Amino acid sequence: MVRALDSAPTAAEHAGQAMLLFALSTFLAAFLLFQVELVIGKAILPWYGGTPAVWTTCLLFFQVALLGGYSWSHALMVRTAPRRQSLAHGILLLGCLAVLGWHLAVWGSPLLPGASWKPAGQESPVPAILSVLAASVGLPFFALSATAPLLQAWFSRVWPGRSPYRLYALSNLGSLLALLSYPFLVEPLLPLRAQARVWGLGFAVFALAFGACAVKASAASPGLAPGAALFPEGKAIPAGKGAGIARRLLWLGLPASASVMLLALTNQISQEVAVVPFLWVLPLSLYLLSFVVCFHDRRWYSRAVFNPLLAVAAFVACFLLYHGVDVPVLMQIGVWSFVLLVCCMVCHGELARLAPDPRHLTAYYLVLASGGALGGVFVALVAPVAFSGFWELHIGLLACGLLALLALLEDRASWLRAGKAWPSVLAVLTAVAGTVYFLLPGIQGSALRQLWPHAVAGVGILLAALWLGRRSQRLPLWQGRPLFATGCLAVALMLFSVVLRAHMVAVVAGSVDVSRGFFGVLKVEEEFPGDPARHVYLLRHGRILHGLQFASEGKRRLATSYYGEGSGIALALLHHPRREAAAPSDRSLRIGVAGLGVGTIAAYAWEGDLLRFYEINPDVVRFASEGVFTYLADTPARVEIVLGDARVSLEREESQQFDVLVVDAFSSGAIPVHLLTTEAFEVYLRHLRRGGVLAIDVSNRTLDLTPVVWGLTQHFGLAAVQVAKRGSGDGTSWGSLWILLTRDPGFLSTPAVADDGAPREDQNQTFPLWTDDHSSLLPLLKASAWDPEALPQGGDDRGR
Repeated sequence: MVRALDSAPTAAEHAGQAMLLFALSTFLAAFLLFQVELVIGKAILPWYGGTPAVWTTCLLFFQVALLGGYSWSHALMVRTAPRRQSLAHGILLLGCLAVLGWHLAVWGSPLLPGASWKPAGQESPVPAILSVLAASVGLPFFALSATAPLLQAWFSRVWPGRSPYRLYALSNLGSLLALLSYPFLVEPLLPLRAQARVWGLGFAVFALAFGACAVKASAASPGLAPGAALFPEGKAIPAGKGAGIARRLLWLGLPASASVMLLALTNQISQEVAVVPFLWVLPLSLYLLSFVVCFHDRRWYSRAVFNPLLAVAAFVACFLLYHGVDVPVLMQIGVWSFVLLVCCMVCHGELARLAPDPRHLTAYYLVLASGGALGGVFVALVAPVAFSGFWELHIGLLACGLLALLALLEDRASWLRAGKAWPSVLAVLTAVAGTVYFLLPGIQGSALRQLWPHAVAGVGILLAALWLGRRSQRLPLWQGRPLFATGCLAVALMLFSVVLRAHMVAVVAGSVDVSRGFFGVLKVEEEFPGDPARHVYLLRHGRILHGLQFASEGKRRLATSYYGEGSGIALALLHHPRREAAAPSDRSLRIGVAGLGVGTIAAYAWEGDLLRFYEINPDVVRFASEGVFTYLADTPARVEIVLGDARVSLEREESQQFDVLVVDAFSSGAIPVHLLTTEAFEVYLRHLRRGGVLAIDVSNRTLDLTPVVWGLTQHFGLAAVQVAKRGSGDGTSWGSLWILLTRDPGFLSTPAVADDGAPREDQNQTFPLWTDDHSSLLPLLKASAWDPEALPQGGDDRGR
């Protein structure tokens, strides 16, 4: 009997087990929340061309769904009694399980949408992506989003006096581990469908754990009415922090600024390399890491450290904006990651400092989620319509600086309110030095005149700072050193805005036409208009040139850029076996092209040929067919243009029996990985007639894609040669690297092809094989931003 009593769990052990259950449920909810983001994002990415905006739109959906979940939890806490809170959320989780089961029965997967959801190519991408996300993961994501604030509020009810904010840090830790485990464990080991099934099982386990927590919370406070105090009198955490308008504005603005930086820098990094889970995970992991650090222990965020680091981050961000094309890609990723981490530490550190006592916990999370969603809406919906360039990054950088200043003014104990002037003096001296460094070498009077509004903005910042300072009168901010320090910081921000604005002006200077859409920023530029021999029009996607055409009648039909004389595509089209047919009617070719550019390939087409272009970006089609570029208008061949992702379009079509199929979508910074997988090659080979040639343009300034193509060549048993060409000294053609693949080795023995083409050196070497489920770009990154063997003679400005 004594032994039985001794072995019975004590009250402390019961409490420990219950706390562990709350912690486990919080961790599981966050882990599942972010795993599902990556699984569904990877699944639908190929449907929309693999563009960075797909992930940005996914993040927008998840941020809005998070806001919805926080709204649900806040409404439950304010309007319903504890038992009804548990019942209502339990019914929601049962509904999620029913939806996942229905998906499994209809789609064959609890998460992955069926083929009927694939786009046809004509619809607007953003509504289509939001619709498929809502149908596939909307309800489970909504329910998981509501879990963290509910569990933390119940935790405060069951254990009054204990801070629930460590559960918030644990939630972010679960999110961080979900992100880090995906590219290194989940993606390499599990196919996409297996990932979705395992996630569904994990959700069922979470629902059981959450149900146990709900029972414990209901038993702890059976008599509380809706909206009643959460803490017994005398045991509540002191409510020393109110929720005035200034504090609530910072609750909203700080997470909005961090969200803008996350999305803008994810875009920036993805455009330079590729849109793949690893490069989604890195920025999002840093974003969450800042949450974990700041909310686990507020002492880990030190203004003495991060206020100076914010100034350093601003300087290096400007350096990359002005000179990033000359910086190795790995260094770019590292520096942009540093900038993001510092900005998020400042925003989330100030948020943690402003956190209220648990009485206002759900309201605090609701405003915080509203700020995150506001940032997502700004980047994904407003910016593409309102801006002609990726200016959201510039705005996010400036907003971080402004909010850091306002947070210092709001805090009566800050070094700024204490009148310490030397940090402000150092900040303004750094800003002056940066302005001189970035603007003095190339600024002109016309550009300077466009910057005068920023002087007005600087005055406005100073006035706003003074107004906010007057609302808290511990120190007379309008007198003495506090005023001087505030003014110095305002001037530093004004100079920072001038540097950012000057970069924006320089980016669009000299453009004939600029268009920004879902697939990025396109610019048509004119060079040497006064010199007929050199007068050209260029099409630029971001920093990368995608084609050029001479304006004069005598030179406008020349094949230029990656397609010049002697390039791989020139060999494939001019020396195809059909071109040697005896009958002229048999010499025509059916040519398919994935990627339109300015239509340069049309320069090689003959009368009787068919050119069928697959292009996902309607702005590219408009520039190539209606603007200053005339390759399509000048060609004697019949031209067809299919709008939509090339692979998705080819999957839907009957075999086109192409003689040559060109895959030319890898010259930009961000490559569509889904066009270089075994599943993609199966589609390409189905569309080639016997003896057809598959021409892959692997010219890329940051990635060596040749091992991937050689791996596919081995897998499908194809004959292949590599054609490397240096650029011409007159700038007509650029350095290019093509790989020609065929089932007919006879084509490769054609004298012209045999002379200029080179087979792979080691026939026994094993190369990586990409599939839709797994692809890794890290081994393919070049050590430097430029491949010297691909540079044209006389230099190259493709990346400028």
